[in-house]
Amino acid sequence: MPRSRRLFRRAVRLDEICVPRVIEVLTDNAHLRTIRVELTARYGSELDILADRIRRTVLDVVDDIVGTGPVGSGDGSSSTRGGPAVDVAVTDIVDGNPLTS
Repeated sequence: MPRSRRLFRRAVRLDEICVPRVIEVLTDNAHLRTIRVELTARYGSELDILADRIRRTVLDVVDDIVGTGPVGSGDGSSSTRGGPAVDVAVTDIVDGNPLTS
């Protein structure tokens, strides 16, 4: 899924707010289960709001790639949109623009 990782990376890179450092796409057979995103964010960002925004953006990219059908397991471990679980973690905080720090 290298192409999809590039799409996720481009979608979640928010100039002067955050930049993805790690994107992992986990599958089980042919089912997309979890997408894990680690970010570097700018000091002062509201991290809970940022994480929610990134989750929504990742799910939008999934919808664009695979359509709006059920791509998760439907067993409660997937998002309420029927897609994969999206784990977002801010692993680094920087002063200034995270793209150049």
